[in-house]
Amino acid sequence: MLVQSAVMAGGGDTGSDAMARSDEPVRKRYVIRTDSEKRYLASLDAPNIAVRLERGLAVSGGAARKAPEGTIYLDGAAAGEPFMDTQRQVYNLDHHEGCVRSFTLSTCEQAMVLSIKGLDLRSGEWTLWANEPDLDTVLAIWVLLNHHHLSAEGSEVRRTIMPVLRLEGAIDAGGLRFAELCGFPEDLTQRTMQTIDELRREELFQKSTGNWSSLDFLEHTRRVLHGIDALVYAPGELAEIPDIEEIARVPITGDRIAVICRAGSGIYEVERGLAQLHGNRVGLIALQTSPGTYTLRQSDSFLPISLDQIYERLNTLDPAVRGDANRWGGSAEIGGSPRRTGTALSPGEIGGAVQWVYRQPSTLRRALAVAAAVLGAVAATALGLTVSALGEPGGSGLGDWPSVLASGRQPLFAVVVLAVSACAVLAGWSHRHLLGLGPPRGWRWIPLALVGAAAGVLGGAWSAGTGGGDLDALGVLLLAPLACELMFRGAVHGLLAGSWRIQHTGGRWFVSVPTLITAVLSAAFVLFLTDGATGAWGLGVWSLPLRVVAALVFSVACGVVRERSASVLPPVLIHLAASLLAAHFPF
Repeated sequence: MLVQSAVMAGGGDTGSDAMARSDEPVRKRYVIRTDSEKRYLASLDAPNIAVRLERGLAVSGGAARKAPEGTIYLDGAAAGEPFMDTQRQVYNLDHHEGCVRSFTLSTCEQAMVLSIKGLDLRSGEWTLWANEPDLDTVLAIWVLLNHHHLSAEGSEVRRTIMPVLRLEGAIDAGGLRFAELCGFPEDLTQRTMQTIDELRREELFQKSTGNWSSLDFLEHTRRVLHGIDALVYAPGELAEIPDIEEIARVPITGDRIAVICRAGSGIYEVERGLAQLHGNRVGLIALQTSPGTYTLRQSDSFLPISLDQIYERLNTLDPAVRGDANRWGGSAEIGGSPRRTGTALSPGEIGGAVQWVYRQPSTLRRALAVAAAVLGAVAATALGLTVSALGEPGGSGLGDWPSVLASGRQPLFAVVVLAVSACAVLAGWSHRHLLGLGPPRGWRWIPLALVGAAAGVLGGAWSAGTGGGDLDALGVLLLAPLACELMFRGAVHGLLAGSWRIQHTGGRWFVSVPTLITAVLSAAFVLFLTDGATGAWGLGVWSLPLRVVAALVFSVACGVVRERSASVLPPVLIHLAASLLAAHFPF
């Protein structure tokens, strides 16, 4: 190894010599990337660890202990005593506050202690937080990013870097006079000191010129990390590390994960590379070959769910899917995104869809979704009736609901319901694919739309032609279909679709749970509003049961059309057509 000649062996390369040639012999594996939380530094062979440097960061001790799982604070980033919370996997490696500095290991040595004790940094997501990249901090970062090379008993890498960590730790904690505490022979102390001086060269220069406060800390850290690599690893030793950028990683089943990534190689090379990084934990891979284009690969043949179910969920969510010709598909082990247009889903949405299939919502979450749907529909209806009653001359609110129901088509009521529904839809705009906010897809739903329109004419739709009033409110005749469908087939159906499977364009036909629940709610809504209607089918007591059937058939048809077309527009048109026909030809 290089450092054996640079530090350990007499007459060999000095630390300066090794740093000078660090650009060539060792592959550069540290990269700076950007995500929703700004820039961070990562290592190609430890992609689950994000290093974030924020100048002046000083999280309180209490806040540090409540940090998300997988958080490690370094050298003053958390203002408080050093601690190890092994239950929550949160650590503060520090020797500033809450301890006697002279009696406490430096940050880089604390990091090595965690590594030797076997802290598993290969599982889950980890974030290292630092506020200044002095050498103690950068060495701690290097140790944690190279944990898999250091933790094994008898690790050659560990033996090589330990003199640098021990000497830097002693000096950082107590000053130069503490160097003799390391117990090194004089020649080893001198060569190790040369190495430390070389690693600190840029830091000292930037501080002396007053540029340290404006320096790009991530770039500086990356350069020093590459310098440490050049001291530790032999030429070609890191050549096999795959250059794979992991965009997202989600747990799926057991200890298996799904990885969404980019790379300059094919899916099988990426599969082999990810196996080097994660062992057998990778169950599924989504490789982005170009913007919007993905190859899916199930790398674990024994997963309980095949890619077919993944395709189904992605086709449900993806706005780019158009019928059978442009959709996610392939075999049970390898497939990809829509071929003509690519996908409109983000990497995070793809990962979320995969995780949803493997870890479907709990019974409690589904029950809460149903409760929210029911309460939302009831609240919108009550608000509309109250405002409508108050809008009547001499209206007094709640007590005048019967008069509103008797008219059955108050324009103000429809406007209020429409406004509430629109607000609910806008609030969920980020999930607009589930809300049906897009152009219709396909055409095979058209026959079912005709069935729905017929059921609507027979009493299943909220129409100005029901309720016993004169046709004097053209506004509600047009607004009622939009208000009703935006509320039920838009907001309510979209809320429920997040917890259950629904149909998609080109998929198999079935009646989903969201369609059934929404059908019951919307049928009750229509029948409640048209309670004053006689249902004049000439069938006496049978009129109400038949109107109930008509309302359910109409609502189920609209729900299925909504799912097959991936749009709320067709149900609006079905409802409008039924409303117009019922107004002119009342039954």
